[in-house]
Amino acid sequence: MLIGFPGAGKSTWRARWLEEGRRAGRAAVAVSTDDLLLAEAAAAGISYPEAWRRGPKLEGRARAAVRAAVEAGAELVVDRTNLRAATRARFLRLFPPGYLRRAVVLVTPPEVLRERLRLRAEAGGHAVPWGFVVGMMKTYQAPEPGEFDRVDYLDADGRALGPPWAGRGRAGAGPALGWTRTGGP
Repeated sequence: MLIGFPGAGKSTWRARWLEEGRRAGRAAVAVSTDDLLLAEAAAAGISYPEAWRRGPKLEGRARAAVRAAVEAGAELVVDRTNLRAATRARFLRLFPPGYLRRAVVLVTPPEVLRERLRLRAEAGGHAVPWGFVVGMMKTYQAPEPGEFDRVDYLDADGRALGPPWAGRGRAGAGPALGWTRTGGP
């Protein structure tokens, strides 16, 4: 399960993971809220933000996709922000015993997030207002001990972070992503 703010690099990590799985001959699947939103927007002829506002059905569709992948025995990554423990729990309970419950937390400095979001919007990708991201930062809950079998913290370039990041996990504290409850570094 990927955990990170918009622009943190979740979809880039997902693409690498899927490619590694393909090369290794594994049945690897990604469930991405963004992909579902983009498909809905294209089918309805509406913008990404308009599709996002229709969002209540989206989490249900994402959970259904996870269930289908699990039933097929696929390796799976859930590519969403997954910032809150309650949201993560709704997905984690879909995995039966035998699945490794791994969190990949993308630790991306605010200036990098903001620049990536600006570049994405300028390139014609979906725009995410910075104020929306700051609001998300206020709700972030770091992974708790026991929530996952394994938690990996990666920097903005996808490189593993060791101590002091390893083992962090205080709900609502925010340090695992470098943020306080007020959204600042």
